[in-house]
Amino acid sequence: MKLSLRSRIYLGILPLLLLFLGIMYFLVLDVKWLYRDTEEISYTKLALSRNLGDVQSTLYALEVLLDEGEGYLGRDRDRVSMRRLSVRIDQGAEKLKLSNIMQLKLQEFMQDDRSFNGNLQSIAELATHLSEGQGDPKALYALIKETNDAARQLRNTINESLMHIQAQIKKRVEILYAVVIGGMLIAIVLTLAISTILWRRIICPIEAISHGMEDFGSDSERLDIEYNENDELGKLARSLEGMTFRLKEYQELTNEKLIRSTSAIRSILDQSPDAFFIFSEELEPTYFSPSASHLYSQSTLKDQLPSEVRELLLKTIETNEPQLSKEMNDAIRISVAGEDKWYLVHAFPFDAPDSGDFSYQSTNAKPSIAVIFQEATLLKLSDSLRKNLLATVSHELKTPITSARISLYLLLEQQLGELNSDQIELVETARDDVNRQLSTIENLLDLSRVEENTNELDISEFAVCDLVAESIDAHHDVATAHDVSLSYAAPESSIILQADKEKLRIVLNNLVVNAIKYSGAGRTVEIRAFQHEDFCRVEVSDQGPGMDPETVNTIFDAYTRGDATGAVKGTGLGLKISKDIIDAHLGEIGCISKLDAGSTFFFELPLL
Repeated sequence: MKLSLRSRIYLGILPLLLLFLGIMYFLVLDVKWLYRDTEEISYTKLALSRNLGDVQSTLYALEVLLDEGEGYLGRDRDRVSMRRLSVRIDQGAEKLKLSNIMQLKLQEFMQDDRSFNGNLQSIAELATHLSEGQGDPKALYALIKETNDAARQLRNTINESLMHIQAQIKKRVEILYAVVIGGMLIAIVLTLAISTILWRRIICPIEAISHGMEDFGSDSERLDIEYNENDELGKLARSLEGMTFRLKEYQELTNEKLIRSTSAIRSILDQSPDAFFIFSEELEPTYFSPSASHLYSQSTLKDQLPSEVRELLLKTIETNEPQLSKEMNDAIRISVAGEDKWYLVHAFPFDAPDSGDFSYQSTNAKPSIAVIFQEATLLKLSDSLRKNLLATVSHELKTPITSARISLYLLLEQQLGELNSDQIELVETARDDVNRQLSTIENLLDLSRVEENTNELDISEFAVCDLVAESIDAHHDVATAHDVSLSYAAPESSIILQADKEKLRIVLNNLVVNAIKYSGAGRTVEIRAFQHEDFCRVEVSDQGPGMDPETVNTIFDAYTRGDATGAVKGTGLGLKISKDIIDAHLGEIGCISKLDAGSTFFFELPLL
């Protein structure tokens, strides 16, 4: 059975682990034995030395007191001393019996340890008799002399035994050192052997894979790993070779697509009439399309960027979002070859392209800006002509239509003669048509004025509640005519705005009139004003039929109306005018609506 790579690694480490455990077990047992013997020797030596020393000192005292058996006088104080010494001898004998002489096996070196203890007991008995005035001092002295010699021999025997045990301990320590050093040498040899095996079986294949990957990373055609064993690493090497081969095919396919895409983009840029620039963060041009190169060389751009363009680029860098020019009012005038031309400028933040594809050279790694100058001179002139024509025609039509409206009202008042019912109906129809046409002309004139003066705001400070109250008063009659009630929820505290009050009046009036017309008889139009974060928000809600999402998305476009049936008359310009005014105030206007659930139009203006 073929072992896996993991199993081979475990089997390679197993001998080292077993050797380590064996050495540790041997060390633990030997250290335990050495500690026990050392403690036993220390305790035994201390106890024997102390007890034997006490016995010897007592024997020496008896020798002095007996004075070789001939100088003993037997006086009272001598008998008292003899009695005390006999007691000490008896106590010393008992202590020697309790000592660990047998544990050290000292009896092997003594001729008769029992005779030594017997001598001590005999000395104690004779000393006791002698203290009582009985016994032979010479016999006691001779016995003491013999016992003293035995005590010295016993001390020498104890020392020899202890030295013998110490020698055994030293030999055991040497064996311990030899085992440890031998184990270390065996471990080193095993480590080298296992390392060699692992190097051949694991490290070498990994190095081969690593070198192969490095060669492949340095634009090699294919990954070639010099390892042909049929183990896990061999299978990994074959898998990597197959994977890199597929990656190479995918890279070639991707590069081909990228080259085609890049060529198409360059072809578009080369043939596009719009000027395409790339600007650095320092607002220095770093790339020009052919049209951009022509514009740059023939215009004042090479001297200094217009302030509007500079502000647009700085805003793009600051927000990191595209800045698009959507209206003709955003067009910038640039002098080209001595002739004024108008351009819509669009700016996009982006990452720098490959230098090989665009001949692009950037001095830093900071974000760049792609800028498109879209010429709109003809559109600007056309838009200007349209506005002038619209204003002129509207102004010229307003006077005769107003006169016709007055005449129709005079006829309906029957001041020039009575009218029959058919005549009255015809005159009322004509009056309604004239009023509708006059309203359309007024809206067109308002749109023309707003488009011309979008950025010219007459800023003043006023309370929002005053603006709403004035609008409600102005439309009270219209609401009554449509059987609609107006409701206003005033904020808890007054909200002060700094804006163009007259233009905001146009916005609010448009929203209120639309809500009245679409609500239906017997309904209520709710007006709310409140502070929302750093904005003032005004909402106008009706109870009309509502709108679908598609209509909501286009409701602020010119000539778009929320009623597809045409039942409610209108021009579709009021909301477009309102949006232009709110945009000029840097605010936001929107609509929330749902079919059969009414609509809520709102606008938000920043609080300064």
